[in-house]
Amino acid sequence: CLPKFGLFAPIHKVIRIGFPSTSPAKAKKSKRVAMGVSSLAHSPSSSSISSVSSVASSVGGRPSRAGLLTETSSRYARKISGTTALQEALKEKQQHIEQLLAERDLERAEVAKANSHICEVEKELSVLKAQHVQYMTENESALQQVQTMLASTQKDKLELANQLEEEKRKVEDLQFRVEEESITKGDLEGSRSHVAESLRLGNRTKQTTVEEQSRIMQLEEELALRRAEIKDLQGQLRRVDAGSQQEFPGTDAKPETVLLREQLLTVGREHHKESSELKEKYETALASSQQEVESLRTVVEKQSAEIGEMKQKVQQATKENMEMMDSWKAKFDMLVTDHQQSLKELKASLSRGQSAPQGQEQDAQELRTTLESLKMEHQLEVENLKAKHKIEAAVLIKEREDLCNRLQEARDQLNGGRSDMEAQSSKAALSEASLKLQRAERDKTTTALRDRLELSEKMMTDYQALQKAQAESQEEIQKLEEKLRVTANQLQAVQADHFKPHDANMIEDNEISDEKKKLKQNIEETMEKLMKKEKEVFTLSSQVEALKTQIGALENKVRSGEKKFEALAKEKMRVEAELEAMTKKSHDASGQLVSISQELFFNLLQDSLEYEEGKKVSPSV
Repeated sequence: CLPKFGLFAPIHKVIRIGFPSTSPAKAKKSKRVAMGVSSLAHSPSSSSISSVSSVASSVGGRPSRAGLLTETSSRYARKISGTTALQEALKEKQQHIEQLLAERDLERAEVAKANSHICEVEKELSVLKAQHVQYMTENESALQQVQTMLASTQKDKLELANQLEEEKRKVEDLQFRVEEESITKGDLEGSRSHVAESLRLGNRTKQTTVEEQSRIMQLEEELALRRAEIKDLQGQLRRVDAGSQQEFPGTDAKPETVLLREQLLTVGREHHKESSELKEKYETALASSQQEVESLRTVVEKQSAEIGEMKQKVQQATKENMEMMDSWKAKFDMLVTDHQQSLKELKASLSRGQSAPQGQEQDAQELRTTLESLKMEHQLEVENLKAKHKIEAAVLIKEREDLCNRLQEARDQLNGGRSDMEAQSSKAALSEASLKLQRAERDKTTTALRDRLELSEKMMTDYQALQKAQAESQEEIQKLEEKLRVTANQLQAVQADHFKPHDANMIEDNEISDEKKKLKQNIEETMEKLMKKEKEVFTLSSQVEALKTQIGALENKVRSGEKKFEALAKEKMRVEAELEAMTKKSHDASGQLVSISQELFFNLLQDSLEYEEGKKVSPSV
């Protein structure tokens, strides 16, 4: 035998066929073989076994050893059955490895398919995000437009408030003038009472003068009669004297004649005295009556001048009242047109450029038609918002159903080891998409509700301001009517106390009364219009209250949607946590599977190498 071979071979060179080696050289050799083929552990095909066997054969190839004991051949013969069993086991393990590799390929294909589906869902989500961002930008632009419009309307409101303050100042000035007129009216009433007293005194003096004149006439008649009687008596005395002298010459008749003459002289003196006294009394009474008449004339002239001034003031007050009413009417019409225009602009901005309905009446002077058009526009706006909300809800429900169907398909497709994980990921994506859609829907509804609430509050404030202005104008009209009535009564009283030469003033008073009737008729017409306006404003306020109740119901719905959103967010967090746990478990399981497959593969390689070495050692034996 060759040296170091055969019976005299060293112990560390002897190999027991079919059994693992216990020598350190064999261990080192097996380690080198394992390190040499470790790179083939991740080969996906069955060619790795053949390559391993070829490597083992190339590594284990040695020149045939001669001189081994014959016992090895017999022992090899006894172990042939063991090799066949090992080959069968190797084939089974190879089949098992191929099956595991096929399953791994299937799982990889399913994972790739799921990843592609996830990519599609992410693309759809990105599209939805872009649409949402675009919608938000459009809404922000619309909100900015609405804010600018609101700023302009607030500016107009401030200007109108300033104008109202100016009108209030004018009204206060008019009230001050009216108070002055009331004071002058009191003075006129005092002067009128004084004039009435003076007129009464004048009438009394007239009566007394008439009575005195009649008495003077009677006294003059009596005086004439007395003078005639005196003349008769004087004639009788003369005749008596002449007869006595003829009949009784030389008789003394002087005492009787002297007595008669003295009586006549005394009576004449008394009559003369009485007549002079009566003349003096008549002259004094006539002078006093003339003075009183002159004073009455001056008072009447002064009163007529004051009446003319009062007429001018009344005309000026009526003119200012008419101008103020016209200005209020114009401002009210301007407010109505401004509100109508603002409502149209808000409707256009909220409906994204939808054209306003044609054929709206633009006659701002007829308040009923304008308020009816406002009511119809408000109802149309509410109906459009409801229809838009329904359409958006239907679109969202349809998208939700589509996503649910896709999720169901994904669940049906994923039935392997990663089926639960993929289902949870798709569920999380769906929940996130639904949350985003609900968030967008909630933002949209909240913005629409806020716009409607601000619009309704603005309408309510405007209507309250209009009602307040109407009430103030009505109070002013009532005050002016009362003042006109008072002045009319004063004029009638003064005209009743005047004399007949004041017929021209009566004509002017008739003209003033006609103007008063016209003014009263205009005031009644304006009052009727104001009552109609108040009724229409009351109906609009009731409609606004109903809208407020609807807004409250919608706010409750929004709150319930927010609660649902929070619940869905919690569910999303829980699903994400479960998904992370499942991914972690899947990674751990895949790592364990890889480690088990590597260990199994190493064991198979070691067995195959040992088999090949034993097969090569047996011929040498």
